[in-house]
Amino acid sequence: MNFDFDGDVGTVTYTWNVIGAPSQFIHLSWPHHRKALEAPRYLPPSALSYLTVKGWMVPVLGPTWRLVYHLPAIDFHAPRSPEESCAQEVIRGLEYEVAALGSSSEPGDFYFWGGAIAAVSRLALIAEHLGRGDLIPGVVDYLKASLHCWTDADYTRVQAAYETNWGAVISKAGATNPHVDFGNGFMNDHHFHYGYLLCAGATIAKFDPTWLEEHNGSCTNRDFLSWFVRDIANPSREDAYFPVTRHRDWFAGHSWASGIANGAGDRDQESLTEAINGYYGCLLYATVTKNEPLRNLARLLIATEQAAAIYWHLDPTARKDDIDEPYPEQGLRNLVTIGNVMQWQAGAWLFWGSQKAQIAAIQILPVTPVNEPYYSARWVGDMLRYVQHELDDPAIGDEWKSVIYLAYANHDPQRAMELSQGLTSWGSGNSYSNQLYFIATRPNPSGRPIWPRASAGFPEGTFALRCVSTGKFVSSRAGRPELVADADIRAQAAALTTAFAPGGVTLRHALTKQFVTADISGEHALSAAREKVAAWEVFKLGRVHDIAGGDDGEAYVLMAGSNKRYVCVGASGALMPCGEARSAAARFALTSPPEAQNPTGDYFLQDAASGLWVTSDSVGARLAASAKSVTEATRFNWTGPGGMAFSSSATGQFITADPQGCAVLSAARDVPLAWEHFWVDEAGEDGCFTIRALVNECFVQTNSQRELVNSASRPGDAGRYRFVAAS
Repeated sequence: MNFDFDGDVGTVTYTWNVIGAPSQFIHLSWPHHRKALEAPRYLPPSALSYLTVKGWMVPVLGPTWRLVYHLPAIDFHAPRSPEESCAQEVIRGLEYEVAALGSSSEPGDFYFWGGAIAAVSRLALIAEHLGRGDLIPGVVDYLKASLHCWTDADYTRVQAAYETNWGAVISKAGATNPHVDFGNGFMNDHHFHYGYLLCAGATIAKFDPTWLEEHNGSCTNRDFLSWFVRDIANPSREDAYFPVTRHRDWFAGHSWASGIANGAGDRDQESLTEAINGYYGCLLYATVTKNEPLRNLARLLIATEQAAAIYWHLDPTARKDDIDEPYPEQGLRNLVTIGNVMQWQAGAWLFWGSQKAQIAAIQILPVTPVNEPYYSARWVGDMLRYVQHELDDPAIGDEWKSVIYLAYANHDPQRAMELSQGLTSWGSGNSYSNQLYFIATRPNPSGRPIWPRASAGFPEGTFALRCVSTGKFVSSRAGRPELVADADIRAQAAALTTAFAPGGVTLRHALTKQFVTADISGEHALSAAREKVAAWEVFKLGRVHDIAGGDDGEAYVLMAGSNKRYVCVGASGALMPCGEARSAAARFALTSPPEAQNPTGDYFLQDAASGLWVTSDSVGARLAASAKSVTEATRFNWTGPGGMAFSSSATGQFITADPQGCAVLSAARDVPLAWEHFWVDEAGEDGCFTIRALVNECFVQTNSQRELVNSASRPGDAGRYRFVAAS
């Protein structure tokens, strides 16, 4: 067997050494052979044909077969620019996701780390395609730091090693344990694992070619990447360290994922697309290193692996007597997608999952530009219809739905983009930016805008939420971060800031700076309790057309991204992510936020009822209305965001309040945190004010011992204080 290349055409030639008349030599062919054979001489199928796991084998005359394949011309970018209506939304996603990268991902394995790091590398490539070169350096630096872990002698969480018996790069911990990293140490799934790493490494080299020649402590980065290329796509029979195309069975037409520890089972492969991605990583490496022979081999590996899709993508409408279609049983073809192809069986099942969406998605991911010809319009249409009831089920994960919608975009990008509007997560190997970019770069023969016109966005700003049915405002405070519709007045409402996040909107408490999170079980109230945004902190904010928000204008419903349930208001007023249907959702008005009247600067406080001035004593720094004149009073400095915190000018310590409202206010904190924030409101027209501790939403009052305590639950019981500016 050998290969030859002519531009974007690759030919695989089989030549048999024949004893006797070569023209009478008979060999049997599978369906994938017959779809690629050049000028075949077939015998009548009735002469010798028989049925196998891959379908009918049909006799072919002659000692030479030439199988012709059209090689992919796609490498880093999609073959067309993002459609105009989508471009700005893709850029907004890129800006968010690049800014959210944070510290670099440290590998703990090959597979899951690889999928995540390859998804990050796509951000740089999408940014380049959209002319946002300013976003690329941050991504490249992130990738460099992550890949460096593999060659850092001091990094021991996971290590790569060379296995001498079989000639392979493996996870060192898996050398004696077939359960580590899906059997990586026993040659399982190498083409799945290493394609991701190679995509990331090639992306670095695309934007920083000098990185290839940099020494990483073990070797140059070029040599480091070449080990993984040689492991899965070695082109040379002269290479003493690695076999040629380790996983590929050239006659079967595709790769086998299983290695040497398959429980005495037969060879198998679940994900055809992850095999394609392995060779796609080799293609990108060959492109940045300008290795044309390797580039052609990688393209041939991709083309032949994609051509084997007939064994995974089924056609329910194929004729039963069509011998060029595998699996003649109608019942099997009706399943649309095969999950696992083995040498002795094939079926719509997986080793690890039974959902139809999982079976379909594993034959789609990862989604990269090179798979454009692989997602055929017929198959993606059949596949979407077959799994539709699971796609409508909120219990099925978005990580599966997202890639199914991406494949469907090859057939109908407008519908795929519309379906993608319901997603709030994309799985570790995908991203919001990649979701939109891939759909936006699909063939669009209708010329219609791909971005949905009905996608009107959401109100951006800071708001108070008011429950339309009860009229109560939603409160949340540091001492009780749960969101509860229990406040009678706007001043007691939580000010929540809405902001874009991929797939929806975030709600952030304006005072505590904590993001609102939703419990996946739906059994606990929403809570402003997260410093950073992840999947559970993303919500869908939808305008309601069947009811208005009263004097506050339009009404909205909230859906939690964590469990795809609508937010309801419980008997206690707690906001619960438990509504199965939109009709069960509570309606909220987005009203103007409460505005504090806190002063800024230095002031003395006077208790209006007694006329005494507030001091901070030397024992415990407790606040009490005990001074008869302003000259004896403590000077307080109101500072922080909007003057929400105040401190003793004498000691610089911030005033803190007890969450239970039992202890006296005291000047005892170096920095203002949740317990050190207060809300000042005007009380009447005589220049007096009330002070409310935000840790428990109770008002400060002066008790019988003249001490200041945050214990009044009603405004009518609050102490009234005068603020006198210090000269």
